[in-house]
Amino acid sequence: TRDNAATGGLPGEGTLTFSVKRTVSNTTNSEENAYKATFTGTNSELMESLLTEAEIAQINNGADISVYMEVDDISNSVPDVDKELVSSVQGEAVLGMYLDIDLFRQIGSNAASPITETNSAVTITLEVPNSLVNSNANITRTYQMIRVHDGVTTIIPCDYDAVSQKISFATDKFSTYALVYTDQQNSSGGGSTGG
Repeated sequence: TRDNAATGGLPGEGTLTFSVKRTVSNTTNSEENAYKATFTGTNSELMESLLTEAEIAQINNGADISVYMEVDDISNSVPDVDKELVSSVQGEAVLGMYLDIDLFRQIGSNAASPITETNSAVTITLEVPNSLVNSNANITRTYQMIRVHDGVTTIIPCDYDAVSQKISFATDKFSTYALVYTDQQNSSGGGSTGG
């Protein structure tokens, strides 16, 4: 037997979903995002970070709420004003690419709405393109994101996993990002963890 009370018994347009109280679904499709970008968080973290008290109350009353992220490479179309803001704080770092990172919430069958700021940071992970991966064992490359949000730039440190060639970083605002990097020559006498 199936309980369609939460959806009023209306047929779905795709896969049938069932409401589970106190759940928010992360429906990000990393395969459709640039560099397979996704974001992580437990159910409680996502609710605390992304939803208002009213939306959490809707979940507790049986509503389906999903959140998802869309990431596009906008290196060829970034607005000049964003380029200028990035350049003003870039320093010696090398510009890798520009990304448009957007977060959305969808309640039931309503149209999705953008989330431009979150209550607390979420962690985003994405693959670094081969052209931006360091292959020189004598150099240590450090990645950073420069975020442009409402005309304000923020430099965000990134963690890099050399095995998966992915970076991760935490943010609470969603708009234009520039991936930049700096290279530092390894000291000849220092111990190396590289293979």
